[in-house]
Amino acid sequence: MSVPPPQRFDIRTPGYREAALAWFRQNGSVILTHVVPDGSEEDTLAWKERATEVPSLLFDSHPDLLLTKHQAAGVHVEHDGASGLRGRALPPHTDGYVWGDQYPDVVILLCEQQASLMEGEGGGGENYLVDGTRFVGKKKEKDHEQSSNNNNHKEGLLEPAVVELLSKVPVDHTERKDSGFVEEGAVSIVPVFQWKPCPPSSWWSRSAGQQDTEEATTQKRFMWRRMVNFDYVMGTKIMDESTYISAWKVPSNQDGDADNSTTTTTDPKAIQNALQKVDQAIYRESSCDTVTPRFRLQRGEALLVDNFRMLHARQAYQDSSTNDSRRMWRVWSWTTESNGLPPNVKDAHVPPTVMEAEKAIVSQ
Repeated sequence: MSVPPPQRFDIRTPGYREAALAWFRQNGSVILTHVVPDGSEEDTLAWKERATEVPSLLFDSHPDLLLTKHQAAGVHVEHDGASGLRGRALPPHTDGYVWGDQYPDVVILLCEQQASLMEGEGGGGENYLVDGTRFVGKKKEKDHEQSSNNNNHKEGLLEPAVVELLSKVPVDHTERKDSGFVEEGAVSIVPVFQWKPCPPSSWWSRSAGQQDTEEATTQKRFMWRRMVNFDYVMGTKIMDESTYISAWKVPSNQDGDADNSTTTTTDPKAIQNALQKVDQAIYRESSCDTVTPRFRLQRGEALLVDNFRMLHARQAYQDSSTNDSRRMWRVWSWTTESNGLPPNVKDAHVPPTVMEAEKAIVSQ
């Protein structure tokens, strides 16, 4: 069964926010249209200012849901100073990996200009999403008291034993130089699959249709995250179903301050084997465009992604040094149902690029 593509909501339509937020909560992504009016000739500063306003276009239906006054993370040229990524396909991943456990729970891409169509092919730069809840299935969500409305499938793509193991055993999620990253990120040693309690009064529970009543219950928000080894992104190593490309690692007993008691009683080979199965399942899921539909953002449209639940990816496109190159504005957002703001992220400033975020962590 395929993952539904993001639903488009026109911000000019009265009452769009409540409908868009409900769709976002249920399906993990949404596209807002006419964020920048058709035919407008905005300059760079205007696009940046509009990008900072996108989070409020979804979340302003409820007060005080955002933890920062967002700054757009620059024109999305795949990391300032790393232009070799421009035009390359990006495998399914989450953003803000460098922040460790306090990664943003919402990621936004505002399209200023889409990539030109690739000659002889159907397009270029298409986005697609991989839904983590499809891997764990309904049964696991029921075990964790999460609403069954999140999934329209009966079973997860992974074996129950794999889900059970990776819901308990700590795994090293830290962004490290030996995986090809520029700097060391915040240490994070946690299970791959997690469920975050959200109180009945939260936007997450309210967007599920709950009311603030005595009968309202705490909801569980599914969480996972993934980054891949840069060697595969840069093409120095070839990806296929048999290769392991995720940055997840089995931690040693000395890594971090996490409680590794589960790790020490579990065969490291069993943990690595489970991680390999998740990695392979992501590859199979994302390789089939009938399961994970590809879509192209149009100028003035904003894609909002649940960065806890969904992996986002991009197909290759023809890079250009001229004005017709693909340009996306990226915004990292932390809502009240995130894990809180990371150190060095203040209300008035979010480091505008991944590399600046890394430098902020290193300087702590």
